[in-house]
Amino acid sequence: MSSKPQWYERGRNGPFEGEPFDAGMRQQVRQRIKKRHEISSGKRRMPVYMLSAAAVVLLVVGLWISFLDKSPITSPTDSSAIGSGGGQDGQQQLQPVIRAEGAADNGRLLIVPDGEETQDVLGAPSCYGLETDISFKGNYRVVYETHGKQNTIAALADLNFIQPSAGTAALTRLQFPEADVFLLIPQYRDCHGISFYAYAVAKDGGEAFPLTFSTDGTQSDTSYYAPDQAPGVDDGRLVLPSTEGPGGETAEGPQDRIFTLDLTARSFVQIRDQTGQPTGGS
Repeated sequence: MSSKPQWYERGRNGPFEGEPFDAGMRQQVRQRIKKRHEISSGKRRMPVYMLSAAAVVLLVVGLWISFLDKSPITSPTDSSAIGSGGGQDGQQQLQPVIRAEGAADNGRLLIVPDGEETQDVLGAPSCYGLETDISFKGNYRVVYETHGKQNTIAALADLNFIQPSAGTAALTRLQFPEADVFLLIPQYRDCHGISFYAYAVAKDGGEAFPLTFSTDGTQSDTSYYAPDQAPGVDDGRLVLPSTEGPGGETAEGPQDRIFTLDLTARSFVQIRDQTGQPTGGS
C-alpha cells in the first residue's frame, strides 16, 4: 500500500499528464512574459513628443496669466450699474470697481472708473510709495448716491492713483457747520506736497458738488498739504499745513494756509493775515 495520499494519484491524471514542461515550453513562457513586459512599459513611458507638447501648454498658460495681470480693469459707464451685483433673468454680473468711497449722513460719495483702468505695481521704493504699492490710471467719475439714486457730480480725466493695496480707498471726511467735506487724495505719499480734491455735501438740502480753491481770485480744482501731516478744521475753517518751499516759507518758517468755506461760490477761499497777504502763502 502506497504512503502517498489519494489526491496524488488523482493528480497524475490531471491536465498536465503526458505534457512535460520541457525546454521548449519554458522558452515560450519567457517570450510571452517579455512581450507583456514591453507592452506594459510602453504604456507607462510618455513619448518625447508628448513631453514637448506638455511643456508648450504650460508656457502658454503662464503667458496668459501674465497677460491677465497686466490687462485693463473695466467698469460700466452707466451710473445705474454702480453697486449692483446681479442682472436680469438671474444672470450674474461682475462687481464694478469702486476706487474710493466716503460715507455721508444720507448717502455716499463714490469714485469709479469711467471705462478702462490700468493697474501696475510700482516695483521700486521712492517718496511716492513703496515698491509693493499699486498704481491705477484712467478716467474717473465722482458719483453721489442717496436714497437709491445716483448722480455724477464731477469727472476726473487721466487720473493716477497710488495706494498701498488694490482695495477701495477711504475719502477723508471733514465736518463744517454748513456741510460735510470729503477729500479725495489719489496719491497718499509725495516728495513735497500731497495733492487732493474736495467735495461738499450740504447739510441743508443734501446736495453734493465739487469745491474749488480760491487764492487772490485764482481758482484751482486742487490744493495740497505737507506730507506726514493732515488737513484739519479749526473754528469752522480749513487748515492746510504748508510745506517748505516757494510761497510757504516765512521768517518763522512754514505757516498753515487757512480757508473759509463759501457754499454759495462752492469754493474754499484763502483768508489773509494781518499784513494782507494770503495765510501761509499761495
